[in-house]
Amino acid sequence: RNIPLKRNNSARAVSKITVITCFRKSNISHSPLTDGRHPTMTRLFHWGTVILLMAMFTLIWIAGWFGPGTTGTQLVALHRSVGVVLFILVLVRLIWRVSHPFAPLKAPGPVWEHRLAATVQFLLYASLLAMPLLGWAASDTAGDTVRVFGFATLPSFLSMDEDRSNLLFN
Repeated sequence: RNIPLKRNNSARAVSKITVITCFRKSNISHSPLTDGRHPTMTRLFHWGTVILLMAMFTLIWIAGWFGPGTTGTQLVALHRSVGVVLFILVLVRLIWRVSHPFAPLKAPGPVWEHRLAATVQFLLYASLLAMPLLGWAASDTAGDTVRVFGFATLPSFLSMDEDRSNLLFN
């Protein structure tokens, strides 16, 4: 449905902006609440992503303190496992986001702000997907096997290459 909205601009006359939404009635409940909060699942995905990212950075930082010994190797393995979980969470989060779109803002700002916000959001999602894939590629080129919490092993898709490994890790 089309919702006509007005935008004030001190230098120009008031212009009309038409925001086109493609929501079915069942999806309206997934829009941000009147108090400005997003739906529970959206918040769970957000904070789950934040916690997993913090865990990954903390694990690899502490692994650096221990060096290449047993403890450091175990922390790196745990870092990789958390990275796989993060990748899966981000994929599920993207599916949720696409299948549960938000209602448009009631008072949109300038077009450039919306484009900038969309670009930043796209880049964030792209980096959240790219980081685990690059980590997997770096591990493959180093000749390391990626095991997920010791239960599953990710297949190797790149051959061992020390130069490529150094490029990805450094």
